[in-house]
Amino acid sequence: MDIKIILILIGLAIASGPVAGQTHAPNGGERTEVNYVRGVRPLPAGDVEILELGHHPRLCTLFVAGNPDHLQIQRVLKNGNENGGYSCNRLFSITFNPNGQLASMRPLTDAENEKYSDLQPIMALAVAAPSADEATLSGQFKKAQTLYDEGKSDAAITLLNNIISRNTQNPDYHFLKAKCLAKKEQHAQALREAAFALKMDPQNPELLHFIAVSAYFLKDYPKAAEYFEKAVQHDYVHSALPFHNYVRMLIEIPRPDRAIEIYQVWKHRVDLLWGTQGYQDPYTEDLDFYAAQAFELAHQFGTALFMYDELLVIDPLFYGYHAQRARVLMKKGEGIEALQSFHEALRLAPKEEKDALCGEAAQAYADYFRNKPANETLAFPCAPKPREH
Repeated sequence: MDIKIILILIGLAIASGPVAGQTHAPNGGERTEVNYVRGVRPLPAGDVEILELGHHPRLCTLFVAGNPDHLQIQRVLKNGNENGGYSCNRLFSITFNPNGQLASMRPLTDAENEKYSDLQPIMALAVAAPSADEATLSGQFKKAQTLYDEGKSDAAITLLNNIISRNTQNPDYHFLKAKCLAKKEQHAQALREAAFALKMDPQNPELLHFIAVSAYFLKDYPKAAEYFEKAVQHDYVHSALPFHNYVRMLIEIPRPDRAIEIYQVWKHRVDLLWGTQGYQDPYTEDLDFYAAQAFELAHQFGTALFMYDELLVIDPLFYGYHAQRARVLMKKGEGIEALQSFHEALRLAPKEEKDALCGEAAQAYADYFRNKPANETLAFPCAPKPREH
């Protein structure tokens, strides 16, 4: 991992916010919370470890060098895992010092475990009630899946309604019907159907993600955030999609602080499993792009530029990366370089995007050179947009 990203990761881990099961000491002193540790990763230098906390997923730092508490915390983590490794799925009482660094931790007592049972990370298995004609229903369900894949949502719903009338207690049937309803943009009905399936399969990350997206389309952003959080918490298939969609929504709200935390959780999981080999799925590049926008919204312009430059190495012909890079440079006051990036974006932009982009670039040009000698070589072939008063 690049040293710049490592430093960002450490800084963000220190700056984590309050969560459920947390208590605060007066005057900015130590704080304690109940949580579980999903994974631990030492950074290359060996003097810092990054822990991912499972509930309200985020990162925190454990300094190794010169930290007398490190060995105690290490013992607690390893004792909590039958395999002797770091990754653990039991609840701890975790104390942070006033700087946000991990100071101490201990396993919960039996009474405390009962009190905080809603934070337990135990995976619940889906429960589907058996049916006397399950073989027949299974064949019909496969046919409904085929109809859905072929875009025949109405026909699939008709068949699924018949299947569900004969066995209402199979989450897969309701989830597929929810997907069909979503295809028809009937998001309220889709959400209700998925919520019914979730009662039988309460920690299915795909279901949790689906409910989050449905709530997003209904503009119920608090509900969407609640279920995106759960989808990220229970994601064990390592898909970038829930992270991508959640970060994108957090930018829109806007909540760049949480968007950055979620992105760093994703980076931590990827690096924990694949290290320098990296990981790619169809959404990782777009996730990086939206995360860069989160850093931009948080006024961390250097990090945003670094990420856009990295994306341009992957795809130097995508006009959007050049345009977004130009916007960050304008915010930094580096007008000449920004205008050059705007020119490159215009050269690569599709026809339908050129007018709007040219107007934006021309306005940026006019603003930058308002009190400076104009540089005609950077002029744009369109007039600046009229200013709103």
